[in-house]
Amino acid sequence: FSPRWLGMLGFVPADIGHDRVAWRERIHPDDRAAVDAAIARHLAGTEARFEHELRLLHRDGSVRNVISPGIALRDEHGSPYRLVGLDTDVTRLKRVQTVLDAVAEGTAGAFGDEFFRAMVRHFARALDVDRVFVTECADEPVTRVRTLAVWSKSQGHTANFEYALDGTPCAEVVGEGRACFHPEGVSRMFPREKGVESFLGLPIVASDGRML
Repeated sequence: FSPRWLGMLGFVPADIGHDRVAWRERIHPDDRAAVDAAIARHLAGTEARFEHELRLLHRDGSVRNVISPGIALRDEHGSPYRLVGLDTDVTRLKRVQTVLDAVAEGTAGAFGDEFFRAMVRHFARALDVDRVFVTECADEPVTRVRTLAVWSKSQGHTANFEYALDGTPCAEVVGEGRACFHPEGVSRMFPREKGVESFLGLPIVASDGRML
């Protein structure tokens, strides 16, 4: 196993065996039968290559989603004697895809104000966060924004409101046109945001570069 592979799962070389059995033991139990079958088909020559999406178990008990392509090396008689593979961690992409799929499914067929209401509702559920809102710029140059839809876990849809950007993490998103993520301590960094622990903000930019 390469150092990168070991590090991906939280191991160092002394922690784990370096053979096929050790690799298989890291595969999620629910995925092992399908992986075994896919490898067998490739080794038998019925499939030109092995490529499978599976889950590997991290040392801390969490799961890593990986795409695992591989190919058998064969002797002059066509018999396989080695299988070379590469596990690529796609956990973050998987999470993003899950969120996007949930939002896309939830907003299908919605338009106008209902589109924004559906978007915040399904983002909140997909990300499992307490509050989601989408805003539009209220002046030029931008110093204030107004919400188009607001959803909270405790109250559902709530009334729209307008607020000044100064002293909020939203100012970073709107003013700099970039994603902003504060995993903790938001109320300490931005005293206006009393009671808020974390924040994720994403810009929506027009084709001509204007912040919307």
